[in-house]
Amino acid sequence: MNLSLDEPILDDVEPESDEDEDDMIMPLKTVEIVALVEDRGAEMMPRYFMSFRRKEGDAALFSKFVKEAMSEKLQMFCEKII
Repeated sequence: MNLSLDEPILDDVEPESDEDEDDMIMPLKTVEIVALVEDRGAEMMPRYFMSFRRKEGDAALFSKFVKEAMSEKLQMFCEKII
């Protein structure tokens, strides 16, 4: 799967008094990400392995995405061993 992320460089940018907020061009940092899921077979634990590779773009935005994805959104891929 290929992902493309954009994030504003500056969070709080106030428009100039003569600029309309809709006309502002927000500077963005971008990153292109490739996500792969590998089925390692029923005998391997964990069976599924997910990896991310930064194709191009901002390294800090890539790192932030991977950290958030692994801690919050990919719990379904984790197998709990008791």
